[in-house]
Amino acid sequence: VLLGDPGSGKSTFVNFVALCLAGEALDREKANLALLTAPLPGEKHEDGAPQPWNHGALLPVRVILRDFAALGLPPAGETATADHLWQFLVDGLEAAALGDYAPHLRRELLEQGGLLLLDGLDEVPEANRRREQIKQAVQDFCRTFQRCRILITSRTYAYKEQDWQLPGFTDAVLAPFTPGQIRRFVDRWYAHIAPQRGLHPDDAQGRAELLKGAIFGSDRLQGLAARPLLLTLMASLHAWRGGSLPQKREELDADTVDLLLDWWESQRVVRDADGTVRVIQPSLAEWLKLDRDQVRELLNRLAYEAHAGQPDLVGTADVPEQDLVGGLMRISQNPEVRPARLIEFLTRRAGLLLPRGVGVYTFPHRTFQEYLAACHLTDSDYPDLVADLARKDHGRWREVALLAGAKAARGTASAVWSLVDAGWFRDLVPGAEPTGEDAWGA
Repeated sequence: VLLGDPGSGKSTFVNFVALCLAGEALDREKANLALLTAPLPGEKHEDGAPQPWNHGALLPVRVILRDFAALGLPPAGETATADHLWQFLVDGLEAAALGDYAPHLRRELLEQGGLLLLDGLDEVPEANRRREQIKQAVQDFCRTFQRCRILITSRTYAYKEQDWQLPGFTDAVLAPFTPGQIRRFVDRWYAHIAPQRGLHPDDAQGRAELLKGAIFGSDRLQGLAARPLLLTLMASLHAWRGGSLPQKREELDADTVDLLLDWWESQRVVRDADGTVRVIQPSLAEWLKLDRDQVRELLNRLAYEAHAGQPDLVGTADVPEQDLVGGLMRISQNPEVRPARLIEFLTRRAGLLLPRGVGVYTFPHRTFQEYLAACHLTDSDYPDLVADLARKDHGRWREVALLAGAKAARGTASAVWSLVDAGWFRDLVPGAEPTGEDAWGA
């Protein structure tokens, strides 16, 4: 079982392994076992030994578990078996006009073995005990196809629940990107988009160097870049801005929050076989029949409340599901929305809010929590409230206060001086030293 947080790259890893194994079987030049086992990049792109792999060219069989749960499981209450999973595979082959291949696939899996890749255990709905049926089918598949290797992915927090775990399976956590992997990602990102955007290769490489310089010149950005989702976001933002990132922290936070919000709440689409776009899920704002700004205002308030109540002053705070879902339900203008459907909608998405545990969400990084809290405070009794918080609990609110001042200053420069006046408003006797809250206000 491969575990990882949202945005850590679990599904991409599964797709990559399947691609390389299929490419090896097809004798493809660019996707094969050599690519799968290529040395990890070092700090300065100095490659070491190939990564270990002694299984040969296993036949990859990839299954999206939420699709299997929707289309392949028996009625609720019945025991799921290997036959149900096998029939789901056969149905997929027949839908692709490859039904004649099914007996050959079965013989291969029984006699030679293969690699069954089951992606997204945590995305299987809990309703009607579907996840329990998934476990039954997987365990029976292990008994039936004993030569087959099986890899399952799940979010880390979810698999910690005892009733999720699969007997006989070991688990591993997908590692964050190393500095060498970050550098390689940036180089390949720009090499990939150069022909799409009409960039000269030298210009693309130059922009890649600029982005790497920005990332490794900031501990904060380097911390964000270790998660593939956020590194992709940074690269997207950098390319969109023509090869730069905002120099000011508040502007960078504003742009990245906008992108994360777009990824999190936007509609999801697929294309039919003929290329026709089919909307499978509307955006959150469309579904709730809201203005997107209303969603953002709620997230700002939740970030402020979570930040204010966080026991520890490191990492990200918990956002209780009842606060998020209850808040969205209260502002929703769609009477057909039900809390259970809304929870399912939210837990399947990565972006500005991530599921952290059963009934708990969080922000992908503390910097986004602080920025959203600052946005709330610029609209709530600014500057007096933020100044008062920073004076009384500087460890918690200092960064938020700075961000709030910077955000307000984008509207008018005088907003900075009003914050200064609110934070430091006492006239001192000449020669006296400020103490306590006055010192922190200064």
